[in-house]
Amino acid sequence: MVNPRILIGLIGVVACYGWLFLMLGTSVFFPLTDPAGLISSGAHLAFVGGACVALLGTWYCSDGLVAHRMTHFVLAAACAALGTAGLWVLQGQPGILWAPSLLAGAGFGFLSPLYGEYVCLFFHGSLRVYVNGIFAAAALACIWLLFISEALLFAFAALFPLVSLACYFIVMHLFDLRERSRASRVQSDQRHRIVWRSYLATATAGMAAGYAVGCILSTQTVHDWPYIFIELMVAATCLLLLYDALKTHRVTESVTMRWFLPGSAIVVFPLVFVPDELVVIFALLLLCGSFFPITCSLSAVCKHIVICDLSAVRAFSFGRLMCFIGIGVGMVLAFAGFVPAATAFFGPLVTPGSVIMFMLLVIFSASFVMTEDNYPDENRFKRVESDGGGRHCRCLPALPSAR
Repeated sequence: MVNPRILIGLIGVVACYGWLFLMLGTSVFFPLTDPAGLISSGAHLAFVGGACVALLGTWYCSDGLVAHRMTHFVLAAACAALGTAGLWVLQGQPGILWAPSLLAGAGFGFLSPLYGEYVCLFFHGSLRVYVNGIFAAAALACIWLLFISEALLFAFAALFPLVSLACYFIVMHLFDLRERSRASRVQSDQRHRIVWRSYLATATAGMAAGYAVGCILSTQTVHDWPYIFIELMVAATCLLLLYDALKTHRVTESVTMRWFLPGSAIVVFPLVFVPDELVVIFALLLLCGSFFPITCSLSAVCKHIVICDLSAVRAFSFGRLMCFIGIGVGMVLAFAGFVPAATAFFGPLVTPGSVIMFMLLVIFSASFVMTEDNYPDENRFKRVESDGGGRHCRCLPALPSAR
């Protein structure tokens, strides 16, 4: 059972990730004719770049932003509102569309760590269930895009950032989040036990998602019929992950990466040979597959925050920064290989070159990630009560691999 007041924040985080899905996976925020693909691809990359800058700034200035939460929220609200409004006002000036997209990305980058902290505070007992449920609800909310007329698409999409901002403003005051106890930057870094292989796995999963999204954006628009199949498949994948979190518990971090990394290379390899109209099929398979490691890494970092009493804003922002860096790399590779302007400029060999580069990066990552279990969990940690009643975390020695 969920407290109705807590439900407001849950609606907000669903809207926040629905906004992310629409910004990254569709062209609904860029309603313009762009046969060459340069304008829309540049705008999408600007959004990712803005998110990376904001997440990096949040991580670096975590102590100050946590101590001045209203300032943090105002930064997020200003960037998100100005970016979304700018995307609407500047529709007729596509040459500078990247600027409001950059602002919108910064808005998401500032807002998502706040919601990451919210999830850790109130849903720590069932993190995997709630993370997968949030993704499933966000995907289902985006399906309504298929039933909205083209004239109202932007207005519908703009509701997502507005709802996410409004909901956080409400819960920030309802639960007085500004007064919540928090770990300092130094304390959090001392307790932090996530190894770099975990971040490499997160970045690789993001790269796969970015590559898939780049391929889809390069070949489809929102009103093409394949988008119906895309939305339904993404929603079905998220619902499957939610069912596993509730019932079967078979999708774990380690198992997911061991299957996903070689599987992604197998799925991407046919893109060298298939005609343009079939690219979306393999890109969709890669996109749905990437949700498995992305949701696993997201729930893993939240669990780590709870177990070791980390600064949620600091740890969450750095973890998502790794994911967005991967998304950016994947989108650049996909746009270089499949955007009409790029293929016309570089020649026919750019597409197989893009695929080969992606596969090489996946193989490189697999050589590090698949050597052992990378994600810390309860079996590697011991929680002890300090004399003063506070909670403290000590890392146990790494367990030997089952192999």
